[in-house]
Amino acid sequence: MMEQRVQESLKRIDISASEMQRELEKNHVRKIQGQSLKHGAKCCENQTFTAEQVQDCIKQGHEPLLKIQATVKRGL
Repeated sequence: MMEQRVQESLKRIDISASEMQRELEKNHVRKIQGQSLKHGAKCCENQTFTAEQVQDCIKQGHEPLLKIQATVKRGL
């Protein structure tokens, strides 16, 4: 009986964590992802950049997305 309650509680916690993760992704991560992609496109459009500078620019613009994804994953 006690084990069943523990299992049910763990299942509810798992469901809640999954819902929170979906909400964070939908309401926050996607916005940052869009900004990252727009930044990358601007890097590619810069005709004065070398190929290496374009890659560095894209990488720099992608860092906030990687950080928020790691934070969400670590937090849940």
